[in-house]
Amino acid sequence: LLKLSFCFASVQMNRTLTLAGMGGFSGASIRSMDLSDSTRDTVVAHSQVVISNPSVVRVKPLGSLALNVSYQGSVIGNFASDGWIPGLERGENVLAVSGNLVPESDAPSASRLIS
Repeated sequence: LLKLSFCFASVQMNRTLTLAGMGGFSGASIRSMDLSDSTRDTVVAHSQVVISNPSVVRVKPLGSLALNVSYQGSVIGNFASDGWIPGLERGENVLAVSGNLVPESDAPSASRLIS
């Protein structure tokens, strides 16, 4: 078995990863949600989400993260990470995310989530 390693200090990489081993983050949950920046017309959410990494692989760096927010099978908004995520360790990871909830896409589901 031959292992090769290369280091390129000035080469930037842009990559998109599909992490099927994590089940599409299907076990992610919202730990907290702050809606205090919402306006009359827009529901703005700042949240902490818990993402579990059940695999034996650590992902470093993860970079920025975009997530759909769904409740009872309906997408009711989109979140993005609040900056660069240094990595996903094995086990539970708590990440800060923000975004807009769009209750009109499924008003009954959004109402149940928020109440």
